[in-house]
Amino acid sequence: WQLAYAQAYQRQFPHLEVVSHRANFNEILDRGNHLLTLSKTFYLRPLKGWQQLLGSAHLYSVAPGVVEIKKEPEMPAVDSLPEAGFLPATALDLNNGIVLQRAEATWAGPEALELAVEWRAQDAVEGDYSVAVHLVAHDPPAGPQDILAQADRSHPVDGWYPTSRWQTGEVVSDYYSLTVPPGDRPIAIRIAMYQALADGTFQNTEWLSLSLPERP
Repeated sequence: WQLAYAQAYQRQFPHLEVVSHRANFNEILDRGNHLLTLSKTFYLRPLKGWQQLLGSAHLYSVAPGVVEIKKEPEMPAVDSLPEAGFLPATALDLNNGIVLQRAEATWAGPEALELAVEWRAQDAVEGDYSVAVHLVAHDPPAGPQDILAQADRSHPVDGWYPTSRWQTGEVVSDYYSLTVPPGDRPIAIRIAMYQALADGTFQNTEWLSLSLPERP
């Protein structure tokens, strides 16, 4: 409704076409268009429903709270991949079949941070991994008091795209939002994946520490 109002009365977003839940989504994608929806949509039509509707469905975050649905996985060209055994300085092999190949933090407001992440399924991923995103006052944190804010997810892409569904070579874009508590001074964002074990404990991958950009 907000988007329709902005288009009709504020002359914003003229390049976007608003469609209802009754639209022919296969036809939209077959025309080469992008299919975007709010992440809250998946409460009503989860990933399984989109797979039944489209035949195949892959999810990617394009902005906080906004998900793109594709019929084919996002695969980079072979010549754009790092050489075997080499990763960029900003990348981290999580040793679970997934490489965290890009992470970038930006200030979205005086106390608001947005984190853009790119995961790459280097191999077949066994099981599902959750995501931990921690805003910290010390790196590494000495205890819970050093974790100022969290944006953990049960699955990537706002909790809707389990890693066990990723195809080898697939690159998955992901976004997270963090709010800085008043008066606190964060120095970094720490990112990792983890699994809940049968005994109730958690097994973490290695952590990537990302320094924060200069505050506006």
